[in-house]
Amino acid sequence: MYKPPQKKNSSWTPTTVQNKGKSPSKLGHSIQPKAKNKSSKPQDIGKYSRDSSLMFFSFSRKHLLVSPWLKKLSSVAVGALLFQVGISLPVQAVTLVTQRDDLIANDKLDWSSLGFGNPSEFPTNQGSLAVNFLPNYFQTTSEKGLGLSVDIPVIPNPRLTSPFVVEVSPILPINFSNGDDILFSGFIPGGFPAEGNPGPLTITFDTPVQGVGTQIAVDDTLSFTLFISAFDEQNNLLGSFSAPGVSKTIIDNSATFLGVSSNSANISRIVISSSETNRAFGINDLSINQTDIPESSNLVALGLLGIGVLASKKKIVP
Repeated sequence: MYKPPQKKNSSWTPTTVQNKGKSPSKLGHSIQPKAKNKSSKPQDIGKYSRDSSLMFFSFSRKHLLVSPWLKKLSSVAVGALLFQVGISLPVQAVTLVTQRDDLIANDKLDWSSLGFGNPSEFPTNQGSLAVNFLPNYFQTTSEKGLGLSVDIPVIPNPRLTSPFVVEVSPILPINFSNGDDILFSGFIPGGFPAEGNPGPLTITFDTPVQGVGTQIAVDDTLSFTLFISAFDEQNNLLGSFSAPGVSKTIIDNSATFLGVSSNSANISRIVISSSETNRAFGINDLSINQTDIPESSNLVALGLLGIGVLASKKKIVP
């Protein structure tokens, strides 16, 4: 893949940090139709007709006896039965979301709120840069108390840092919003472009959600492709998507937003990665939609139940 030439100052990693049987159809064989039995008597047909008539009248009498009983059934009970059985309607697939507002999030996770880790500082020419080193696997909760775990694979290289959280600022300009706290996958300090942990980054929710997404940027790479996959509690793939991404050393909130959304809360796990096999990447706030919209079949059943309730208030005349 062609990459445009880059200058050393295009990296968004701080300068100081960078230093660290047989077939009847065969030919000759033909299948002859069996000769009809000409001994059939015309009265047989008449007998069949009489028998059918007797069966019909027998059924009709039983029906007349049962009908009054059916009319006495509560319409509410019928509605309740319909509610239990439900009506099968198509289920909407998981969809790709590329705008944060379209996710209709009602919860989030700010990486600065973790409350654990190993705080440290990197000196830079513009000032000291605060970072918080984290384990490759950790558990935390969202603002509304949703439990989740984050897993970034361990790369067997002692020079590679662990994942860390760092804030976007003029000291560290990245194409997120100023003040965003970025969860960075970890990199090897020194050299350009810097070698980093490519992930993937896996987020697993204690309780399945309806939608989730975040903005993503890759270190020392101007353009790339981003990937996101969603799985349910049984580890079934719900959907897998990709989108182009860009990284800049400008604080302009242009980092690609990548998310997934479903018509029900069935997203148990997401996996995020990029096309760059040896570059670190970062994500900002995790937006979450925990709202579970009722299934369409249940809505229809509820409507029928409501009709049953109304009908039960009317007197049924036999």
